[in-house]
Formats: sequence, structure tokens, C-alpha cells
Amino acid sequence: MTIEQALQFGNSELNEHSPSAERDCSVLLQHAVGRYEYFCTAHPEYILSDQEEKLFREHIEQRLTGIPVAYIVEHKEFYGKEFFVNQHVLIPRPETEGLIDMVLEHIQNKKKALRILDVCTGSGCIAVTLKTLLPNANVVATDISKEALVVATLNARRHHVEITELAGNLFEALPSDCQPFDVIVCNPPYVPLNHFQEDIPETQGLKFEPRNALLPHDDSTTGLETIEGILNDAGRYLASDGFFCMEFGDDQASRVLAYARAAFPTRSITISKDLSARDRYLFVE
Repeated sequence: MTIEQALQFGNSELNEHSPSAERDCSVLLQHAVGRYEYFCTAHPEYILSDQEEKLFREHIEQRLTGIPVAYIVEHKEFYGKEFFVNQHVLIPRPETEGLIDMVLEHIQNKKKALRILDVCTGSGCIAVTLKTLLPNANVVATDISKEALVVATLNARRHHVEITELAGNLFEALPSDCQPFDVIVCNPPYVPLNHFQEDIPETQGLKFEPRNALLPHDDSTTGLETIEGILNDAGRYLASDGFFCMEFGDDQASRVLAYARAAFPTRSITISKDLSARDRYLFVE
């Protein structure tokens, strides 16, 4: 089987099962043959070894069951960097890159030794990315899942940075004598329960991701429970001249804005859109 034949086979198998069949097939093939995309594009005549073909077919079978590509190949790109992922962590989304842009946009002195807190860190993609871009910052990452923090630690090592990982539920992970943070950033669980129950390709992969990284509670109908709690507590840990930014669901803006105004009555509050022009980010300063 050549690369060209493998792509044809993979596309035909995945076409009715994935909205991104062509891209999925390409990534799975690259992983199976251990080559970058440019090689696969430039050498369609390359003949897969028996082991490579076997692995590729196994990848296709896994994808047909609904397993997300990132979990099959155990990596996902975020802000131009590759991050290790497994089923203990949420797969980084392109929308979350907007939080990085927001932090960088509002930091005037990028050489300052800022204190940055990443709540619900998961894979550590936010914390690690910020540390690579702001090397003088002191970055703390919290998560309720110890398994997720293992992944965050691996990603910090992969990108040769040091962050402080703390296990615990939201701000409860922080020590009692914790100093205020200049920046608090958060991508919390905000998916309502009905999204897990919809049998459509766009949400099929959610059942393979950790529920506590997506769903505030098993009976959550709005997905807003954790967000409300975070906003109520964040002010105690935010420096007077610091700022807070958070991602939320594209249909949650009005409720998130109301919670933020109640929690931060004297601060400036802004809702921003993602690249798809959907309300996605809360900014408080």
C-alpha cells in the first residue's frame, strides 16, 4: 500500500463518520509512518511497511469508533506547539488560543515577574504556553485531577519550562497564605449535559473526554455552575491592578456577564468574540 492508496482507503472509510475525514486520515497516516505532512504530500508513491500499514488500519478502526484523532496519536497542536494529550485531559481547542492572545494583549511589561494562575489547567496548554512566552512569570496551574497534572508536568518538561502544579478543586488547591495574582486565566467546565446526549458528529467525541473537564455536574442543564463559583471566588486571589479572563460557551454570554457584574461590581467587564464571531471570552480588569 502506497501513501496515495492509504489516503484513498482512509478517506473512503471515514467519509461518512467524520466531518473532517480528509484531515483525520492525513494526521493518522503521518503518525503511522512517522513522517511529517510535507513528506506524505511529496511522496505519494512511498510504500508503507507491513507494520506501518497495520498501525494505520488500526488507527482508522479506532477513529471509526469515535475516538478523537488527538487521543489516537497522543498529541495536539496549540498556539504553534505540540502538546501531549491522553484521555485524562481535555483536548486543546483553537478557541482557547484566544485566551493567550487576550493575556498578551493586556500585559504592558512582558519582562516583569508576573504572578499568573491557570485554573482548570488540564493538559497545561495555557500555563505552559504563557510560561514560554513570558519566561520571567511565575505560573501556577491547578486542577482537581491528579492524572491531568501529570500530563501538564510532562508538557512543561517537553517545552523546557517550570510551572507550579497544585492539585485541588479550583482555588481550593492554593495555600492559605497565597499572594494575589496579576493574571488569572481559566477554561472551566461549561458544557451542559444535553451536549453529551446529542448523537451528532460534532459532539460524538465528547464522550471520550474527561467529564469533569467538560461538565460542571452530572445533572448540569446550563453548564454554568462552575463558572458562577469561579467568579464568586476569583476576586479574593486577584491583585487590585490585575486582570481575569475566562472562556465560556457561545450561548452563555448573558448569564456569565450577570455573574461577573455581581462578583466584580467596581471593575471593568468585557465580553469578546472568538474568530467565528461568537461570544467566547470574559475579561475583567
